Amino acid sequence: MDANEQLKYYLKIAVFSIVGASVVTYLSCNSCVSNPNKFLFTAGLSAAMWFLMWVGNGLMAHYLNIKFPWVKVPVERLIIGLVTTVIYTVGVAFGLLKIYEYSWNVRFNDY
Repeated sequence: MDANEQLKYYLKIAVFSIVGASVVTYLSCNSCVSNPNKFLFTAGLSAAMWFLMWVGNGLMAHYLNIKFPWVKVPVERLIIGLVTTVIYTVGVAFGLLKIYEYSWNVRFNDY
């Protein structure tokens, strides 16, 4: 995949993340519908999570498929894949929440 195709691919993921996060926020956050600032904050955080999880887990799975092919070492690949996916997902979620807390000066348990 060349650079232009890769850029288009990531742009498509970004659009799907923004649209998906906006729809989910609209459907699941009753107080966000009447408060545009809260809606943008919640949808923005959700879109960032979607994008980082989608791209990061995809890149990690691709790398693991090269290093630990399913055909040669299926049990190792399963265990390593599960562990790295959980660690990455928790790390990204925690890190992104901390970035949002510090940049927007908000506490999530008080929100």
